[in-house]
Amino acid sequence: MAKISTIRSGAVGKLLLLLSLGLIIYIFYSIPDGFLPHKPTQEENVVWGAEEICSSIYLYHKELGAFPDVNASLAKALAGDNPKHAEFLESGRIPVDGSGRFLDPSGKPFRIAITQHTIEIFYSEGGIVATCDLKTGQTHAFNGEE
Repeated sequence: MAKISTIRSGAVGKLLLLLSLGLIIYIFYSIPDGFLPHKPTQEENVVWGAEEICSSIYLYHKELGAFPDVNASLAKALAGDNPKHAEFLESGRIPVDGSGRFLDPSGKPFRIAITQHTIEIFYSEGGIVATCDLKTGQTHAFNGEE
């Protein structure tokens, strides 16, 4: 008798396991698009990074009354290597070269321009990625379709 109940309980256990797996698969495939977290694409990461750089330069200027050197050691200046030791951008969030310049996806430094009214971030090969209005601090990202 013990053998029969062991066989039955083993079969029941396997059946419950299969039903559970089936239910998990059903639930997973029933989840609507957009419900699960989206893994950003490389392009989205670049745009996000450029916006962060713009905002950080704006905050640096607002706090210190001057712009950081955008040609060298920008990453260090924004990470706290500045006269007030203020951190405007967390170190390591955006790739940098040995000189402290932020890198675009091609591995070349972003081009950064500061005009009378805006901060502009460009890909090394051209094409604007993000801007920041110097009066409002408002950033705008470009995704290549604009």
